[in-house]
Amino acid sequence: MEERFPERVTAEPEVLARHCDQAGLVAQAITHYQRAGERATQRSAYEEAIGHLRRALALVGTLPETRERHQMELVLQMVIGGPLGAARGWSHPEYEGTYARARELAAQIGESPELPRVLVGVATAYLMKGDLATTAAVAQEALIVAERTGEAFDLLSAHFLVGAPLFYQGHLATTAAVAQEALIVAERTGEAFDLLSAHFLVGAPLFYQGDFSRALQHFEEGIKSYNPSAHGSLAYALGLDRGVGAHAYAAWCHVYRGHPDRALALSEAAVALAQRVEHPLSLANALFFAGVVHLQRGELDRTRERTGELVGLAEQLGFPFWLGLGRVLRGRARVESGEGEAGIAEMQQALVELARIGSGIGAPQILFVLAEGLRKVGRHDDALGALGLGVARAEQQGQHFYDAELHRLRAEILLDMDGDAAPEAEALFGRSLEIARRQEAKPLELRAATSLARLWQRQGKRDAARALLAPVYAWFTEGFDTRDLKAAKALLDELG
Repeated sequence: MEERFPERVTAEPEVLARHCDQAGLVAQAITHYQRAGERATQRSAYEEAIGHLRRALALVGTLPETRERHQMELVLQMVIGGPLGAARGWSHPEYEGTYARARELAAQIGESPELPRVLVGVATAYLMKGDLATTAAVAQEALIVAERTGEAFDLLSAHFLVGAPLFYQGHLATTAAVAQEALIVAERTGEAFDLLSAHFLVGAPLFYQGDFSRALQHFEEGIKSYNPSAHGSLAYALGLDRGVGAHAYAAWCHVYRGHPDRALALSEAAVALAQRVEHPLSLANALFFAGVVHLQRGELDRTRERTGELVGLAEQLGFPFWLGLGRVLRGRARVESGEGEAGIAEMQQALVELARIGSGIGAPQILFVLAEGLRKVGRHDDALGALGLGVARAEQQGQHFYDAELHRLRAEILLDMDGDAAPEAEALFGRSLEIARRQEAKPLELRAATSLARLWQRQGKRDAARALLAPVYAWFTEGFDTRDLKAAKALLDELG
């Protein structure tokens, strides 16, 4: 086969792997199974890839225990990590176990050049589980090792994992400092991809700090550094195409800065780019962001369309993390479209699935979305329970960027339940306004101002209501066909 049909060996290495396996040619079988696994990963055939790589690992276990065997197994454990993360979720025990074993092997080998990336894999598992203290400890270890090797890519990955738990714990100033250090490393290397990754890393904590203008500058710089032809293939190693990510986060910056039309254009660009580089995991990411942008704009048909694509893709290729998020978003859209209890059931099942794979990131905002749906169907006590859990998770994880909405929705629900709750609701609306203004989150400020102005209208404070809402509405220059701006305009017309 190797001599007469080399093209088949290249296209179907698993065929030669099985022949070598049955012939007892262990070393050759391992090589071809690894190639087969890598090719299947490139096709997003993750279960097939896992099967080939597991057989390779089983064969490695039959070899004499030497340093060479440990090195061979270490490489395979790292290769299988990618498809396991995609197919099981990065918080799944199988993914965690793979990198735990790789860490043991790297320690046995000593001074392994793969150690920084192994530690990044270990830290990623803990991060996605929400174990931020362990994430921080392992990521710091990864950074020390990466600084010793001096490899730019390893340094960027380690800085990212050091910064991420600091962000989620609320240590945003420290996160920004770590990110700036990563950017300095990238500027020293001058590599476009390093710059793209570093700008992405610097932009993320700025975004979550509420400094949307500076965050957007970094995401735009990352977009400038991105070359789909040169960098698209790296998505399979990283799990996400950085250019797609930069476009998607830039879209979110525009959502929070009050530019819904620009947000829509960038989110659509992220989807188109993911399709161009043909990386399904990145496409799932882009479809989720696009669905969120449409939901924020109040475009339910487009939300359901995008989330339908996301759920279909995730079901077909087995992406449990994106499947869970897609079902949360689709369930919310179903509630708005009149399928109340069915939408709630889909969201609740999605939360169960996300918990099953150990996902602990983004819980406050997800619980807010569930609470919105519960309020819509009149389940106010359940909605308050979801909000309370969301606030608790925000405090526990240091995720405060959505606090304004958590306070505003609690106030709305209290008013639904009890007309005498106006004093507490007014205080909560004021708190929501304060947070939104401090974070420069214009749409969240508009929502809080609209809610408080509506309360004041009912209390006969029409002039105060108009004085509060009018300048916030006047700030906007686009998106006047979106839900929040139409609601504010209608209230202003009522106020005269």
